[in-house]
Amino acid sequence: MHVCSMKEQGFRDETDGYFIFSRKVSVEDFERDVDPVAHCPSLFQEYIEKSHELRITIIGDDLFCCRLDSQATPGAETDWRQVDPSQVAHRIVPIEPRIEDALRRMLRHYRLSYGAFDMIVTPDGEYVSLELNPNGQWLWIELITGRRACAGPRPCHDARAHVGRDYTP
Repeated sequence: MHVCSMKEQGFRDETDGYFIFSRKVSVEDFERDVDPVAHCPSLFQEYIEKSHELRITIIGDDLFCCRLDSQATPGAETDWRQVDPSQVAHRIVPIEPRIEDALRRMLRHYRLSYGAFDMIVTPDGEYVSLELNPNGQWLWIELITGRRACAGPRPCHDARAHVGRDYTP
C-alpha cells in the first residue's frame, strides 16, 4: 500500500486556496492508473502504519513538539488535515534528545533558523521523518493547545490577536 498526493485529490476553497490531501493507493490501482499521472506532479510514498503523528517546530533555540492522535479520529487516519483539527487530540510532549539533535543538525545543514518537521511514530515506537517544511504552519497548535511556539516576543505583533479560534491550517 502506498500514499499518494495528487492534484485531483485536493479541493479549492475560495478563501484559503487549494489543498492536497494524501490517500491510500493500492499497488494494483497505481499500476492501472499510472499513465494519466505519468507527466503530472505527484508524490508517492510507502504507507507506514502510525501510532500517532508529531509536528515538531523549531524557531531559533526554541522547540516544541505536538503529538497528534490522528488514529483515534475517524477520517484522520491517513491525513489528519481532512478533518477539523480541533477534533484531533493535540498535546505538547517531550521529544527524545537524539531526535532533537538530528532535527537541529538538519536545520544547521540547510542554514535555517525555522523548521516545521512532520513525523510518524509507528506502533513499534520507530520515528519516521516525513518532511522538513521551512515555511510550515504552527499557529493552529498554539490555538488548540494554548502553548506558545516560542518563549521570546513576537518580532512584529502577536499573530493570535488577528485570528479567530476557528482557525484551521
